[in-house]
Amino acid sequence: LDRIVSSLGDCWMNTEAESMISRNWLDRIAILILLVQILFLTGCGARTFKAYTGIERSPAEVAIIRPDPAFGILVRIYSVDGNSVTGGSADLGTFPREVVVLPGPRTVHAQVGCCGVVTDYWGRVTISFRADAGRSYVISGGERSGKKGIWVIDEQTGAILAETPFSR
Repeated sequence: LDRIVSSLGDCWMNTEAESMISRNWLDRIAILILLVQILFLTGCGARTFKAYTGIERSPAEVAIIRPDPAFGILVRIYSVDGNSVTGGSADLGTFPREVVVLPGPRTVHAQVGCCGVVTDYWGRVTISFRADAGRSYVISGGERSGKKGIWVIDEQTGAILAETPFSR
């Protein structure tokens, strides 16, 4: 990068002073581009996604779906009711930390990765459940009762509302 910046500066400038000014300016642009890329890849994708149209609604009028934050489990929510919640950037790893939906039947398409001493597996699953207003739900996965799968947990009660096996 230093050589590129140096050669660009030397091509455009006639004097040593002009070259120093140009190199300083190009260095600042390179640093700015790098910082924007770091921010985009590390935190800007971690967000809340509103999966309905219209005005913002109060927490009592909506339901929240979250991926399980547990250590050793990686849940990625791709879509709710067939609509992408990644903002078109799933390939860049920007998945929402929570999805806000209206009450009613919901279908979630997610991917779960679980890592352990012996296991390392991924599963893509579509799972359906009924979301109620004012409630929050966790999409989790792993192995339960000898089966690998994904399930929806009511965050307030801890009840499992739906469960389905992995499909690779």
